[in-house]
Amino acid sequence: MNLNNCKSYYDVESLKGFSIAGIADVKRATEPRLMNSDKYSHGTILIIGGNANYRSAPLHAAFSAYSALAASRIGAGYVTIAGPEEVIRLALSLSYGPVVRVLKGKRGDLETIKGVKHNTLVIGPGYDVPETHSNKTFVKSVIRFEKGSGNIVIADASVLKFFKNDKDLFWKNLIITPHIGEYGKLTGTDLKNAPLPEKIRSAVSFAKEHGCTVLLKGNNTVITDGKRVKVIKAKTPALAVQGTGDVLCGIIAGYASMHRDPFESAVAAAYVHAKIGDELYKNKGLHIVAKDLTEALPDVLKRFDRIK
Repeated sequence: MNLNNCKSYYDVESLKGFSIAGIADVKRATEPRLMNSDKYSHGTILIIGGNANYRSAPLHAAFSAYSALAASRIGAGYVTIAGPEEVIRLALSLSYGPVVRVLKGKRGDLETIKGVKHNTLVIGPGYDVPETHSNKTFVKSVIRFEKGSGNIVIADASVLKFFKNDKDLFWKNLIITPHIGEYGKLTGTDLKNAPLPEKIRSAVSFAKEHGCTVLLKGNNTVITDGKRVKVIKAKTPALAVQGTGDVLCGIIAGYASMHRDPFESAVAAAYVHAKIGDELYKNKGLHIVAKDLTEALPDVLKRFDRIK
């Protein structure tokens, strides 16, 4: 699979000076596996996702399972899914059998999360919960705990609504992954029909002001930490289907849990995600599902494996 046809911007101010991003970005974010390593020494990840409030609970379970499988495929040694009992039961039936923790919607849930070994958190896959006081309190308490622990957090989808107008929840180890609509709700900026330079400038400005990494999804995906910026150019719209964004979150988490640079991890993940999508399109056309991406990861990434 060819991973060499992706361009990136480096000059934030002028948006000039295209450079090719490809193999080097993936290599940079790929850490070697030590001969004497164990499952805890090369990436520990917690994924909070799913909800039991709607009839689509099986789908929400799949979202969290896809994230977990993608993170494991990248090479993370220990991945845990946390969610409501109904969703956990379904997630176990849909995936390879990850470690799980049940969240029952009580105050003790934060203590459950604190008790899970992890250096990286994904929150958002299938986590489409109402914006109630209790949900706000829970999400914000989780984020503040992760921030205080020095962990990396990938926040996605509907959970981003809890970040609006609260700068205290942002920090250098936070990666947010909105699509254009979610970005508009979070920032108040409508970029739906905006040209690429405007999207770049907006994302850079937001990342710089809030001190986080922004991965703005689209056919031209913009990744920036306010200082560095890259653009991933997809060749097809084949990944515009449910579940593929959750796979992306898992890929980011897999890299971030080992590499520990949020920006570089997000760039490598978005690049691999887009290029796999482009290659799958050649064989499957516009008929790709999330599972196709996770199944393609080993063949693409094994060339980057290193053992020390």
